[in-house]
Amino acid sequence: CYMSDIKFYEKVSSEIEISSKYKKLKKILRDKATNIEGTIYVIQNPLYSVEENEVTEIKENSNGAFVILIPRTKIIFTTIEDIQTDEFEDYFLGFIDSITTLNGVFGFKNKIGNSGKWRHLLDRLSIDEINLTSIEELELNDNKELAVLEILISLISGSINTPDKGGQAVSILDAVRKRIVQFDGDQTRFVYDEIFKKEVSIQGLAGTGKTELLFHRLVNLYNQTEGKIVFTCNSKILANDIKMRLPKFLDQMKVSRREDIDERIKVMRSWGSRLKPESGLYSYICNYYGLDFINYTMSGVEGFDGVCLSAISQLEDKKNNSDLPYCFDYVLIDEAQDFSDSFFKLCEMVTSNQVIVASDIFQKIYERKSNLVEKPDFTLNKVYRTDPKNFMFSQFLGFGLKEKPVIQWFDRDEDWQFSGYSFENRDTEEGLIYEFSREPINRFNDINSYEIIPTKIYYKPDTFNIVKQVIEIIDELREEHSDISPSDIGIVFVSKSNEGYKLADNISTIIEQKYNWETQKVYEEKYKSRENSKVFISNQNNVKGLEFSFLIGIVLDEITQDLESRNTIYMLMTRSFLTSYLILGDSNKDIYDKYKPMLEESLSTGKASILKPGKEDILQEEQIKDLIGSSLTLDQKIEKALKNKNRFSSDNIDKLKIMIKTLKKNKVMSIREIETIIESIEDYLDE
Repeated sequence: CYMSDIKFYEKVSSEIEISSKYKKLKKILRDKATNIEGTIYVIQNPLYSVEENEVTEIKENSNGAFVILIPRTKIIFTTIEDIQTDEFEDYFLGFIDSITTLNGVFGFKNKIGNSGKWRHLLDRLSIDEINLTSIEELELNDNKELAVLEILISLISGSINTPDKGGQAVSILDAVRKRIVQFDGDQTRFVYDEIFKKEVSIQGLAGTGKTELLFHRLVNLYNQTEGKIVFTCNSKILANDIKMRLPKFLDQMKVSRREDIDERIKVMRSWGSRLKPESGLYSYICNYYGLDFINYTMSGVEGFDGVCLSAISQLEDKKNNSDLPYCFDYVLIDEAQDFSDSFFKLCEMVTSNQVIVASDIFQKIYERKSNLVEKPDFTLNKVYRTDPKNFMFSQFLGFGLKEKPVIQWFDRDEDWQFSGYSFENRDTEEGLIYEFSREPINRFNDINSYEIIPTKIYYKPDTFNIVKQVIEIIDELREEHSDISPSDIGIVFVSKSNEGYKLADNISTIIEQKYNWETQKVYEEKYKSRENSKVFISNQNNVKGLEFSFLIGIVLDEITQDLESRNTIYMLMTRSFLTSYLILGDSNKDIYDKYKPMLEESLSTGKASILKPGKEDILQEEQIKDLIGSSLTLDQKIEKALKNKNRFSSDNIDKLKIMIKTLKKNKVMSIREIETIIESIEDYLDE
């Protein structure tokens, strides 16, 4: 695992690193880093270069000179040698030229002007003069200057934003819209450092921007190597989404040389079809090496895991007989929690340089299949999108920590720490109580007067009152924020029945009539992409990757141990920058009563007190499997049951479907019940 340090990042020559002056300075900066919000960067030149070969030139001229970036503080230029030399002056002026280039290329010039307007924010200090006092003297307090500094730091540290971001905000919503996304130390290491390892695993919580980081890594690999790169994931929808987003991202990063892009960058889902080798990574590999392609219907009990194992053994046979060429240089895998190790191993066999996997530790808390995903090199546990208190509430509701049995509890304290929690323990008569908290993050620097309440929870016994509550929330938001627009609001309902769609129609009609705002019911659309001028309304299936100033979640289904809907609630609640509203319908009075006090405690104290559950009060693996089963569709259950019984084929699926529909009409069935039916009709099923 790489040394995780989100508050400190350095990229300097070994000559600087070993100098005693620098070592002394580094101690001072590390001291400073513990007491600030944000990250300190020590670098010799801007991390992202838009001019080819420019980086090598700066390195050669730098002569031990480097730059220190500290939040809310003038940018410090220094050197391990003498500051009064022509070389240092050249370095300083050259660096200003580089910032000027980045400023122009990325379109921030109209926000911060040319170097004459911001040069006073750069300072030169001899390395011996830098200490906590002299750093403090360079701190800025003027909001206008802070807004300019934020843009400069983001350009130099390679956190490239679009030109609509940054600048002074006039309101909290303006601050959300202009919010500069700044990589922390770990994110910067992942994107910009060379990592000498064949398999690299990055794991993050919802809202840590994993896909975005993969995009940045991909652009750097494209710019800095000649390699062939493939970006893959399990879901077809996500693969299509990435295909659409990638060209826009390349535009945003001003990648001008693109003549070989289609040849060098492929985006494909994991499986694919035999007739279209480029539709999936597995089908591409089979086609490239002449392996037997196994399709979904023929995959049997083992599913994709078995398919990959079969490809691996065929490749190993080929390897024994001759040298195996590589078909890719880099493979990037998003949502890696959807795969088992066999897929990563297959990717590794056909890749010359590196396989990089990104996963969300909690979106599949229920089926841990992979060592690589479980032991990440980078853990992103700081959530920058939503307030830490909202994140904690959403996650603990997802884990069922106030219920019995608890769905998820980490036995090892370090797993809680990995996930970004601090805690204190205290013994009570009831048992051991953990007091959890997450480090607060000031995400909107210059708007201090606005009091954000990150989470609000309501219980409403019927749909009439739910609609009334939604309208009250929107009325309140419109009154509080004169500059609110329809796209600031997302409304998501969790319901497997028709009731949810009726409710959404009703809310949509009222919003359009009462406020003259357009709404977008995304589930009715073929391409499912968000439109920016409308209030977004969705069921639970289209929330991944979206973010809103305000999110209203409505849960009509009973939150029992239905893991899928809990996972959805965690995901949708963490989509807000400012406030998430959770409206619980009739069947969730019990949940409301259990979690409302926990929310009140964390809003007032920043902490959540949780009684450590006994072993018998934590869901066991077997029960979890049953629960996963309960959230599947009938088709998925039939498929799983047949695979469990080694009788999986498309003919058997059809036979079983007819039989179940005749026998059971509309009764909800478990996988176990379907397995019993299979046992009773073994002879009727084909071999």
